[in-house]
Amino acid sequence: MTWSWRVERSYWAGEWPLLWRRGWWLLPLLLILTFFSAAPAVGQLINWTIVGAVAIIVLRRIRAARRFDSLLQRRWQEQTAGWIVGAWPSLAVQLGLEVRDSSGRKIVTGAGNPSWNGSTCLLQVSMPPGLAREDLVAATARIAQAFNAVRVTVVGEQISSLALRIE
Repeated sequence: MTWSWRVERSYWAGEWPLLWRRGWWLLPLLLILTFFSAAPAVGQLINWTIVGAVAIIVLRRIRAARRFDSLLQRRWQEQTAGWIVGAWPSLAVQLGLEVRDSSGRKIVTGAGNPSWNGSTCLLQVSMPPGLAREDLVAATARIAQAFNAVRVTVVGEQISSLALRIE
């Protein structure tokens, strides 16, 4: 893999929030130890705490370099999955993948959690009563356009087990 600053920035953009979530307790610990720095051995404890935190960050970075491609792909998949699930309700309404029940409420086609096989997303779809598989097949070109996908195909024959394969 060719190393670039863009890839490095992408790594650290995801790493800093993770380090903050897991290591926020380090800052109050260092502040408390700073107040007691006049006591013997506390100054050394502060130094070793800082060295330990830096060592953890460096070791995580070295370990990530070994699996950098898969790490970036997994982050991309998580971001893309969140975007697909978030955009689906409004897209389903725009595509007419909705029906009205007896009380007049709209029931929209739902989407489950995406699963990934490389860069291909498999999105489980729940169709409300009144819609058929053909309605979903007719909307695949517009779904592909909305998700900027190469191809979208409907997987499954029964209405209860339909899924979209987004490539």
